Amino acid sequence: PWREVFASGRRRLNLNNFEVRFALRLAVVMTISTTVSLLWEFEHTYWFPLHAFLLLQPSYEESAHRMITRPVGTAIGCLVVHLVYPWLPGLTGVFAFALAMISLMYCCTPGSWVHPIFSTSFALALATLTVKEGQAIQLRLFYLLLAVALVLVVNRFLVPTRKATQFRHNLRTCAASRPPTGSWCSAASTRPAPERSGEILACFHLVYHEAARYAAALPAGEAERYRTVLLTLWNLFAHVEQVECLVLTGELGEEEYPVLSRLAGEIQELLDPPRPALAELGLEGLPASGALCRAMERYRHNARLLLEAWEKQPVSC
Repeated sequence: PWREVFASGRRRLNLNNFEVRFALRLAVVMTISTTVSLLWEFEHTYWFPLHAFLLLQPSYEESAHRMITRPVGTAIGCLVVHLVYPWLPGLTGVFAFALAMISLMYCCTPGSWVHPIFSTSFALALATLTVKEGQAIQLRLFYLLLAVALVLVVNRFLVPTRKATQFRHNLRTCAASRPPTGSWCSAASTRPAPERSGEILACFHLVYHEAARYAAALPAGEAERYRTVLLTLWNLFAHVEQVECLVLTGELGEEEYPVLSRLAGEIQELLDPPRPALAELGLEGLPASGALCRAMERYRHNARLLLEAWEKQPVSC
C-alpha cells in the first residue's frame, strides 16, 4: 500500500517530531566534526566527533547536563593519568592500567560525571603509546572544548527540543492516536493485517510513557491535572483497541461496518485537537446490545471527560 507508506513518511518527516529534530542536529554536528577530523592532519582528531556525539542528546536539558558532567569527569581523568602514569612499569603497566580503567568504565552509568573519569583514563593511557602524556592530556581537553562549543551552538539555534515542548507534543500525539481508518473501512471485505495495529499500539504506549514520566515530576497541582488527561487518553485508546480487536477477529455483523467506517472518519477529523463534536458521536445503526455499540458508548463517555480535562490544562497544548 504505497499510499499509506507515503502518508506515513509525510507524518514522520515533520519538524514537530523529536526524532526528526534530533536527527537534524545530529547530522549537522557529526558532519562538521567529522569533516574537521578528516581534513585536519593532527594527532587524535577523532576525539572531536567522538566527544560531540556523546554530548548531543535528544533533549536540550540532557545535553546541557552532559556538558557539565563530561568536562568534570574528563578533567579528573586527566589528573588521574597525570599522577599515575609516571609510576606505571613500562608497556605492561600501561596496558594493565588501561584494562582496569575500561573495566571500571563499563560499571558506571553513562552520562554521570564518574563515567568520563575512566573513559578518559583509558583513552589517555593508550594515547601515550604514540604521543607524550602531557600532549595527550592537552589534546583531550582541547577537543572536548571544541565539541562543547559546537554542540552548544547547534542545540541553541537548530530546532532545539526542550522537555516541556516535547511533553506538549507527546500529549498531542497521544490525543491524535486515532483508529486505523483504512483497515476499519475495508474490513468487511478483507481481513486487515494485525501489523499496523501493533505499530499504532507500540507508538501510543511509548509516547504515553514518556509523557507520564514527565508529568509525574511536575508540581503536585499540575501533575494531578495532567494525570487526569493522560488516564482519559489511555481509556480512549483502550476502547479503540477493543474495537480493533472486534474487527481483527471478525466478530462484527455486516450492518456494523458502514457505521464503523463513518465513526472512524469522524474521529479522525475531530480528535486532533479534541473538539466538542467528539462527545456527540452518533451511534445510530449499531445494534444496541452489540459489543461494538457498548465499546463506542464508553468511547463517547471518555471523550466528554477528555474535553473537560483538556480545557483545564495548566499549559496550552
